[in-house]
Amino acid sequence: MLNQVSLETFTPYHKALPATEDYIKSFEEKKEEYLKKAKDELSLAEAKR
Repeated sequence: MLNQVSLETFTPYHKALPATEDYIKSFEEKKEEYLKKAKDELSLAEAKR
């Protein structure tokens, strides 16, 4: 079974935000948090194997 990533991490394509400077800046500020969360979820999934 594949690890299901929490939905709040991703925005569905049909609801994608325009790539304005504000959104890009916001993403860059949260990028490390997103990467850490993804790595943690991957580690948990691998540990369950």
